[in-house]
Amino acid sequence: DRLGEGGLAVVHRAADERGINSGDVAVKVLKPMAKPVHAFEMHREAQWSLTRLHRVGHRSYDAASAGLFVRYFEDHSGFETVGCGGHGPIAKAVSFEESRSRHESRDFDWESLGSRNSMRPYVVMELIGGAPLHCFMRWDACDPTVLASASEAPQLLSGLEKPEIIRQLTQACRYMADHGLIHRDLRACNVQLCRRVAHVQDHEIGADSGCGIKVLDLGVMIAAEEGLRTTPNPAVCVFGGPRTAAPGYDWLPWEVRGGSTNFEWPVHSFDAFSLGVLGLKLLLGLTFSRRLMELAKAGKSWA
Repeated sequence: DRLGEGGLAVVHRAADERGINSGDVAVKVLKPMAKPVHAFEMHREAQWSLTRLHRVGHRSYDAASAGLFVRYFEDHSGFETVGCGGHGPIAKAVSFEESRSRHESRDFDWESLGSRNSMRPYVVMELIGGAPLHCFMRWDACDPTVLASASEAPQLLSGLEKPEIIRQLTQACRYMADHGLIHRDLRACNVQLCRRVAHVQDHEIGADSGCGIKVLDLGVMIAAEEGLRTTPNPAVCVFGGPRTAAPGYDWLPWEVRGGSTNFEWPVHSFDAFSLGVLGLKLLLGLTFSRRLMELAKAGKSWA
């Protein structure tokens, strides 16, 4: 079954007949028009899960925090080996750090890999339910009839759920910072609301919102390393150019939009900014919060 589709990949529901992973899984497959750099990004997102966020033996591992991120089970991107773009007679197994050091370097030439190999890169992930967070949000908090989703939307988030979602996302940002990682794409479409309790009213004292989220899409996540801060390598510099100065890229810190800076210090500042924007949208609605952001950027009063 096809679960969803983006610009460069399609996600399918699949059964693991080998019995390695219990139950059904999600398989993310690159489209034929994808380039080698996109296969590397798929490799990188899987490896952040396999070697960092969900690796029990890692010094920064925390089970509760790791549970806030979608878990990857297998990496079949082709970049777990090197040689001929990950394949061919000279291919050999390499560590993720070796692969990342090579392919994220300032001078790496992606054109040298040519067109992508005929093999379709894919990764295997845990299958999670629910829907993206934006499906439960209002365009404008002043108009309860206008929803962010054009399709039939489920019940809007309650006053109990909103602060709990922000708390969980704050915990997720702290966990990434503990690993020295920056998500860089923390927005409502990349947060899955996978659990909620029905019929909880805002006025119920002591009620548990019961909601749970998962952070998705680690493809542009990078390590906070000084050498990556201004590199033009397209595997790292994904937000350059004038297009990112548009209002639709409001989750990006202003110093990143339209420039050559990939992030700034401290390590958590990028995702903290994105979380603040998402928090505004949760509490005030999408359109009103965007107006506030533009006023703040122009140095004007919010009053």
